[in-house]
Amino acid sequence: MAKSLDFNSLQRPTLELTMCDDAQTKIRLVCPYEKLIEKLETVGPELTETMKKNDASAIRAVYEFAAELFSCNDMGTKITAEDIRDKYRLGLESMIVFFSAYVDFIDEIKNAKN
Repeated sequence: MAKSLDFNSLQRPTLELTMCDDAQTKIRLVCPYEKLIEKLETVGPELTETMKKNDASAIRAVYEFAAELFSCNDMGTKITAEDIRDKYRLGLESMIVFFSAYVDFIDEIKNAKN
């Protein structure tokens, strides 16, 4: 008997974000590729300290990394650091909250039973 597996019908875990723009845009993040998870595990603990330094290049790097994560969404939409900062009006405080929630999201996926 032939079996079939349709990857299009799989329910993937998502983290839904509601942005601060006028439209209150919703973005549903999905689990990123392994490279980004490794990067998150490496730089994650340092992010809060980096944001507190008020160093422009460090803050820019935080937004760039967030943009990589935001771009792992179920619609395949590329989101830039400028989008996060300007279009969606997320400040550094919001970035701290985001990274904390995102780490929790990834941990739940890692710890889920198959």
